[in-house]
Amino acid sequence: MRRLVLVMVAAAALPGAASAVDPARAITQYGHRVWRVGDAGLDHEPLSLAQTTDGVLWVGTTNGLSRFDGKQFLRWQRVSWAPVAAGFVGHLLAARNGDLFAGSLVGLSRVSHNEYYTYRGSLNEAGPFTEDSAGRVWLAHLGDRREARICSIGRTRLHCYSPNAGYHCSGGESIAAGGGELWVGGPFGICRWSPGRQSRIYSLGGAGASVTQIIYGADHSLWASVRSGSPETGLWHFEAGTWKRFRVPGFDSTRLDIWSLLEDRRGSLWIGTLAHGVYRLSGGRVEHFDHLDGLSSDSVSYIFEDKEGSIWISTARGLDQLFDLPITRFTAREGLRDGLHVISPAPDGSVFVAGMKSIERVARNGQTSLVTTYAEAGTPNNLLADSRGRIWVGTTTKLLLFDRRRPRRVTDVTGSSSKTIWALAEDKLHHVWTVGTDIAAPYTSRLWRNDPGGRDQKIKSPAKTGPGFYRIASDLAGGLWVLVWKQGFFHYDGSSFKRIPSLDAETRKIGEQIVPVAPGEAWVTSLRGAAWLKDGRTRVLNADGGLPCDEAVGAALDASGDLWLTMQCDLVEVPASELARWQRQPGYRVQVVAFGPAQGYSGDEGSDLVRSANGALWFTGGSEVYEIDPGHIPVNSLPPLVQIQGLTADQRDFTAIHQAVLPELTRNVEIDYVALSYIQPDLLKFRYRLFGHEREWTDAGNRRQAFYNDLPPGSYRFQVTACNKDGVCNQRGASITLVIPPAWWQTWWFRTLCVAIMLGLIAAAARWRLNAYAKSMRIRFDDRLEERTRVARDLHDTLMQTVLASKLLAEGGQMINTVPEGRAVLTRLSQWLGSAADEGRAAVKSLRSSVVETNHLAGAFEVAALEGWTDREPKTHISVTGELRELHPIVRDEIHRIGVEAIRNARAHSGASHIRVAIDYDHSLTLRIRDDGHGMDDDVLRVGKAGHFGLPGMRERAEHIGAKLTVSSSATGTELSLVVPGKAVFVGRPGPVRSFVQFWLRRFERPAQASAEVGS
Repeated sequence: MRRLVLVMVAAAALPGAASAVDPARAITQYGHRVWRVGDAGLDHEPLSLAQTTDGVLWVGTTNGLSRFDGKQFLRWQRVSWAPVAAGFVGHLLAARNGDLFAGSLVGLSRVSHNEYYTYRGSLNEAGPFTEDSAGRVWLAHLGDRREARICSIGRTRLHCYSPNAGYHCSGGESIAAGGGELWVGGPFGICRWSPGRQSRIYSLGGAGASVTQIIYGADHSLWASVRSGSPETGLWHFEAGTWKRFRVPGFDSTRLDIWSLLEDRRGSLWIGTLAHGVYRLSGGRVEHFDHLDGLSSDSVSYIFEDKEGSIWISTARGLDQLFDLPITRFTAREGLRDGLHVISPAPDGSVFVAGMKSIERVARNGQTSLVTTYAEAGTPNNLLADSRGRIWVGTTTKLLLFDRRRPRRVTDVTGSSSKTIWALAEDKLHHVWTVGTDIAAPYTSRLWRNDPGGRDQKIKSPAKTGPGFYRIASDLAGGLWVLVWKQGFFHYDGSSFKRIPSLDAETRKIGEQIVPVAPGEAWVTSLRGAAWLKDGRTRVLNADGGLPCDEAVGAALDASGDLWLTMQCDLVEVPASELARWQRQPGYRVQVVAFGPAQGYSGDEGSDLVRSANGALWFTGGSEVYEIDPGHIPVNSLPPLVQIQGLTADQRDFTAIHQAVLPELTRNVEIDYVALSYIQPDLLKFRYRLFGHEREWTDAGNRRQAFYNDLPPGSYRFQVTACNKDGVCNQRGASITLVIPPAWWQTWWFRTLCVAIMLGLIAAAARWRLNAYAKSMRIRFDDRLEERTRVARDLHDTLMQTVLASKLLAEGGQMINTVPEGRAVLTRLSQWLGSAADEGRAAVKSLRSSVVETNHLAGAFEVAALEGWTDREPKTHISVTGELRELHPIVRDEIHRIGVEAIRNARAHSGASHIRVAIDYDHSLTLRIRDDGHGMDDDVLRVGKAGHFGLPGMRERAEHIGAKLTVSSSATGTELSLVVPGKAVFVGRPGPVRSFVQFWLRRFERPAQASAEVGS
């Protein structure tokens, strides 16, 4: 079973190698991609290939070295003067330590990560190469040097062996290492040598045997090819200590000019020829693949197998890739000879397919064979291989029967009452049922049962009108599921039909296939999706439930219970666990695996989906047959290696290695990345994130670029991960650090300076506002003081003068002789006028002077505390903090009245034993009065006591002078706090510099304190 699991793997490099292509499949059944010269940056003919340990695929061409990222061939030009940058690169070798060796017409080079080295000397046409089991790389061809010599390649120099060291071989057109020895092919045969031993030469039967290729296989086998033009031309195999020409029926290598050999990981031998394409020898079977099959050219220069198991073929006109597909296709190239339309499984695991004139068999190993032929009998509609070994074919004109137990002939069993056969089915009792057109009613189909004794029984349709029967299937209990054209879905128990109303909506949209699951349970496909029927209840699985589209054609359940659907969009697998959850939870959206065109599904399949005895699923489409084996779906288990390939900032390219410092004020950043998975790279999925800028990962799909605009200065880390086509992921991915330095106005010191200036401006504005407010308060207080003085002056100059004059007049009237009553009246009037004069003088005095004659508020509060004090009243403690300062008379009077009112209230109502008064001269003047009494109710604290105006009066006075009055109370007492801004209360405040100095002096000096207790 192919489970719906994404294999999450964190890997920094490709660990090992995946399996090779499946040798049981024909070459024409593999996935095939072609890049012709001129496509995707492949501008010149490819000559050789190699894949380094970091996963990069390198291509040597007639004009330089290129690297392939799955999408584009990128010219290697890191060192523009290097021979491999523009020369004829005919040989490549990727060593196990990660080095790439390249041989060109003008020298030998080594590319190692970011390092490049050219070996000095007169070498040309360097190569080919091989690597022995100890990791040493050997070079067999030295260009113009004619003496026999072989060299091992070091980091910076060559270590060569000559005849003096026992090496007597000439040439070096091919080389292979294995078994502790080196095998070198040249114009005179094959030379066998190892350091410290004398060489041995194998002439291969003649002096003119020019060996073009030698390979050492995994099973210690040796293969060699000899160039055409001599009697020894062809393929040779080393066995039992001698070289022998390899011969196999159907393959004559003497006609071939072989230039490349490859033994893949499955042991198949691939043979590349100069003019006849590619051959493969596997399990005694010979296959040929050339331009008629899609090969870019029949002239093959190199065959290579990469780490993911793909086969690469370089030709004179391009580069080809072959890889496994989940879906195997059978066509005329695989041996099918007829236009195929219908399919049926056979008991032995194979399948039968029927066409216009024949029945063919596709075996479990993929081999095709002809079963029988017959005269053309119309287009096949359905095919049934029953349990008795018979094959039934229903066409548009006849019903044909082929019994393999009897002579191989096809019998027409149409009968006299039916013509077109629409459906075939076999029930549990081994009855074969057919749906065919009734000759008596040409537009009506009937249901016939073929009994084992050969008798036919016609069953009338339950629909009173309409065409009649359309699809049938066994119910696995002796009855049938029956679909009536646009009339509904029925169950037939052998005697009567029972309608399933819950399926009316689906089956009226033309049902396609009925798949029985168990007695009472089935799946029905239609244009609206796949309907699940169980015990008369129905649910429909369609796009709303998680499928990629609605139109379902065929359906089948595999051995693991997964549901497979051939749909107009994809071949879809619904895992059994997802299916069970969907059946339990209405509204659940299933997670599916979809196989589209990239996996070999063309989307036009219109036949039923059937399951063979070996578990494989089969369907047809047009004239082709398709197979998918749920238990053997190829999976690429190698996580893709991720690389950051390019970095561009404001149209300027940067080297993307580990860290890049971008210019100041960078506006646009573009990051190019790739994942080196070469099997269907269009199905790669990327995710990336810019740490320091993004909180979430971005799912980029197959897009290979990330764009950012207007990044602020800072350090960022860009990370990208990738998953291959099978969900195998490289979670570590690749990353690069981006540093964008700030411009001078973006630096921290400039921002700090701006903040400081801004704070200074705010402070200056606040100070100006406070000064303006204090000035307005002083003006208002001065106006009040001036008004009081004017009123006092006017009282003295007018009313007081009048009262005094009246008093003098009354006193003078007392001296006049008058009646006693009159004299008494004048005396009382004089007294009253005297009292009025005294009160007027007192009022004038109060208007002209402050209630508190000095700035010493503490003394005034002490007087208020002692006024009428008795032993039963609380003791008052008065403390003063800070240096006494001159107060504005108006503000001073208001403070005095608020304090006196608070002290009197505490004495009268608090029930306290102590009252504490604290006066603090600082930036502001703070007055705190606290008692230890029983406190006040919240209502009294909020609005004051009814009929009393003490608290409201204090709040009004505080608001009048711009002070903040706070009164709090609890069960332990009441506290009053009055804070008057210094700018409003103090007269003659110092300037800002002096104020700043005084502020810090007060921080380091102990504040002056004075205290007194009143009433002790």
